[in-house]
Order: sequence, then C-alpha cells, then structure tokens
Amino acid sequence: MRLLAFVLLVVHTSAACGSDRMRQTPVINEIMYDPLAGRPEWIELYNPSERAVDIRGWQLSDSDTTRRIVITMIRESVPPSGFAVIAGNSSLPDFYTAWEGAFLVHDRFPRLNNDADAVVLFDSSGQVVDRVDYRRQWGGRDGISLEKIHPKLCGNQASNWGSCTRIAGATPGHPNSIVVESLSTEAVLAADPNPFSPDADGYEDVTTISYRLPMATSCVNLRIYDLRGRRIRSLLSAAFSGSSNAVVWDGTDDENRTAKIGIYIVMIEGLDSATGLTARAKTTVIVAGVL
Repeated sequence: MRLLAFVLLVVHTSAACGSDRMRQTPVINEIMYDPLAGRPEWIELYNPSERAVDIRGWQLSDSDTTRRIVITMIRESVPPSGFAVIAGNSSLPDFYTAWEGAFLVHDRFPRLNNDADAVVLFDSSGQVVDRVDYRRQWGGRDGISLEKIHPKLCGNQASNWGSCTRIAGATPGHPNSIVVESLSTEAVLAADPNPFSPDADGYEDVTTISYRLPMATSCVNLRIYDLRGRRIRSLLSAAFSGSSNAVVWDGTDDENRTAKIGIYIVMIEGLDSATGLTARAKTTVIVAGVL
C-alpha cells in the first residue's frame, strides 16, 4: 500500500522492556502490516522508560534500511509508559477508539510486506533502537494487527508476538489486547453481580463473567452447568482469547430459555496450542428471582 500520511499520538499506560538500551527508549509494540482495504498500514511504539523521550529526527524503515523516513522534525515527546502511533493515512482515527496526541502527515511511509518484512527504528543519530523481523505466521493479517505479548521481553522473537484479539482488530494508542506483564500460575474466574436476576426489571438482569488465564493466548471454552452436571449454556466455544476477557450471561440457556432460580457452575478451559498448556477454573453463580 502506498502511504499518504502518518499519525503520531501519545497516551499513557505502563510496562518495561528487557535490555538496558530498550528500557531507556521506545520500542516497536504493534504492527499493522495487512490492513483492510482502504485503511493505512501503521506501527505503534511504546516507551517503557521513566522519562519522556523526544523522537525528533528519529527514522523508520522496512527491511530496506537505505530508504528511511524521518518520523518528525519537530519536538515530539513520548511520555513515560506512553505510546506513539505512526500510520500511513490520516483516516486512522475513523476506525479505532479515540485517543489523544499529535497528528502528522507523511507521504513516504515504508510499504510493509504481508508475508515477511522488517520494521526498523533509528534514533536521531542513526543508531538502530529496535528491529522486528516479522513473519506472517507470527500473527496478524487481514485487518488484524500483530501485537507484542511481553513488554519486558525484547522483541525480535516469534514467541513474543501474536494476533490482536479485540473486535476492532487492533489497539493503536492503547494497551495491547494480549499484553502480559506478569501472569498468575492459575486461572481466575469470577461473576459480577452474583446473584443476579434475569427477570427484565432493569436491575441486575445480567452478570459479567470475567477470567484471567496463565497464558498469553489460548483457545477458550466457557460453559455453564446446573448442579446435576448438565451443560445448559456455552458462552465461548474454542474462542481465540488473550490472557483476560469478560463475557455477559443473560441467564438464558442454549435454547434461549431463562434458567430456573438456583445455583449454577461456571467452568472455563483454556488451551495454548503452541505450548500445550491447559488451564481450568470453575466458580458458581446464582440465578435469583421472586418466589
């Protein structure tokens, strides 16, 4: 895709990276190399340091490092634990959740390959700050971005990248959907409110079932059983997920019938196909109502 513009934005969150060099400078955190038709390619930088970093004079290229672009020639600071997004079209904010930050234009953003390429970041002295030699099998494609998993691990390794799990397909200017700074060794599952009463009175008619798994990405089954062990509802079935998510249950079963008043068992199972790791957890939720 020939690019018409680039976007620089700044927001806040927290993380850090592995090497001493990378703890002091922004690193490549998200790559959209295969956007949907009519949308721009872009990358996201993350500043893991405790000080703002001025990226004036910094450069960007694909694998052909002789064809670099200067990101900006004016002072632009990426704040501590903040982001900067560089994109190829000024329409980017039309497609994603609003963010704060500067908005700049450039007509020579590097054209990223969909199969294999590199994103290379240089500081104002021409030194390489970060480089990611991505492959299609790492994740992303078809309007879904390639996201970094562990912000504390530095970044040119396939195991530290994966596909965005958000409905929008990407998280420019926001924490990655699969980001993991530290994972518990066990799955965590909870429902809130609990009890809830799906009686359509406008008060606590649904419950939100949230979970956290000890793997960055996994295929998830989330099911609800009655006390006799009969499955009444499958909320998720082999769904691709990041380490955490939340699903709403409206109190109905798979036949769209409202569950009877009583105690139900919620069970989750996550499988990381890359490592074979499986995590399971269960909790109870109470369906209440007027007797």
